[in-house]
Amino acid sequence: MSYNTESSESYAFGVADAQMKPRLACIGYVSEVGEGHISQSGYYVVQPVRLEALDAGQSTKVQVLYRPEWLTHTFKPKTLKDGDEQTQKSHFVYQKNIRVNSGISVLQGLCGTDEAFGDFMNKTARLPKAEGTEGPSIEDVQKCWTEFFDGNRNADGTPAQVGYILRQRRTKSDEVDENGKPVYILEDGYEVESFFYVNDKTIGQLRRRAEGGTEAMLVVPLTKR
Repeated sequence: MSYNTESSESYAFGVADAQMKPRLACIGYVSEVGEGHISQSGYYVVQPVRLEALDAGQSTKVQVLYRPEWLTHTFKPKTLKDGDEQTQKSHFVYQKNIRVNSGISVLQGLCGTDEAFGDFMNKTARLPKAEGTEGPSIEDVQKCWTEFFDGNRNADGTPAQVGYILRQRRTKSDEVDENGKPVYILEDGYEVESFFYVNDKTIGQLRRRAEGGTEAMLVVPLTKR
């Protein structure tokens, strides 16, 4: 078979999805709180947090989204439902990143336990308001969170464990499926999908999910330390 490499016409071929990867259930710890910055929209603060994996897990970075007023003790999340369209959309962002009644938010997951999250909230809510704003400055938040996670340790002095599930990274394309929903293209990397508290019960549930074959999940060696 020969291939003709010369042609008077040029053709464009679509890029195929990357090979499908299983979800990864990992255990790690917060190793760094990076420099926060304003999002491209100008509406949120983006606070990067580095997760260092234990054992055979995969390290990753989490981007926490927040607005300064969300971190104060006087803020009432229900007010987000009564604002304009942008404010109402931010209600989802609040629940995903800050606190949710059912499930584990990003910050709850990074803290590792409900007790640690309570301490985290108290420390964050005591930060002074930056001049001309309704909440603390980006610099004060970064310093506070760095000190908290540095001190968030087990009885033996090791960093508090964080359980997280990684899913294959995907990018939203311009195409839609037969139901009018966006089509996503799979990429080679991973991103954090959700968090879990590290305990024997949860680890057992994750292993049973993986062994049951109901979903493609790889539970890397998980050991509660």
